[in-house]
Amino acid sequence: MAGPRIVTYSTRVLGANPENVRRWSAAAARFGVASGAAVLFIVECIPRGKTDVFSKLPVVGDYWAAYRKEDEAQ
Repeated sequence: MAGPRIVTYSTRVLGANPENVRRWSAAAARFGVASGAAVLFIVECIPRGKTDVFSKLPVVGDYWAAYRKEDEAQ
């Protein structure tokens, strides 16, 4: 007799266990940051993006505030 059989169950959510989530989370975060930066880079060329998004940023919004005044004057 070898003793009692011990069965371990791993927690899985939609087929991913914690080890897989931990392994892929860094890559997913880098992909998300790169995608967000690309979208902001493209939207910066659009006047609506300058007035609605960038001019309302707390720290660097003054840089695009001039564009907002020019767009309102037209």
